[in-house]
Amino acid sequence: MIVLGVRNVREALPIGIDLLKKYGQRQASQYGDVLVMPCPVTTVYAKPRERVLFDPRRDANPFFHLMESLWMLAGRHDSAFLDQYVKDFGDRFAEPGGVVHDAYGHRWRRAFGVDQLKVITNRLIENPDDRQCVLQMWDADAFDDLSPTAKWKTRPCNTHAYFRVNGDQLDMTVCCRSNDIIWGAYGANAVHFSVLLEYVAAMSDNMVGKYYQMSNNYHAYTE
Repeated sequence: MIVLGVRNVREALPIGIDLLKKYGQRQASQYGDVLVMPCPVTTVYAKPRERVLFDPRRDANPFFHLMESLWMLAGRHDSAFLDQYVKDFGDRFAEPGGVVHDAYGHRWRRAFGVDQLKVITNRLIENPDDRQCVLQMWDADAFDDLSPTAKWKTRPCNTHAYFRVNGDQLDMTVCCRSNDIIWGAYGANAVHFSVLLEYVAAMSDNMVGKYYQMSNNYHAYTE
């Protein structure tokens, strides 16, 4: 396990790129060759609310990422809303009918029959020392679809998040099974999950603490 302690995502990206250039191993993937670290990498953000990436190598769209974060908090899984900001979003990621199968927000709030964010914030209010505030994104039923006939375009890369109160601050640890550092970890995840942390902290009357992103497969596409 390698731990990268950074102030914000702007600091994290160049460190991550240098890390992969030095230690990354070339490997094939379904979308092309990648450089992948031989062990998990955890990025620790001291200032997760400094979430806008100013780096031409990613050229992030902060307006889209903000709207996508709000779309998630609303528990939506329709692509139509996001098509307003990235016109081919639905064509690339949605199933026929315009539903995004792995939409995080829908999984947070509706897909499993319970509003997980409401449950977690209530538990943190009732008992700040609660160690069972686990947010689930990966569902075991997904394995039933891992057959040659499966047609899902996407499955969740981030699988779980854990919330923990430290003093008057709320920390969050996110577990990711497969993390492309340019498009995922430091491109989109740093926005989506820092907004999630800020929301849960506000709803549970805590300050925003640290955001830990544990990437089990930490990689970047060589292209």
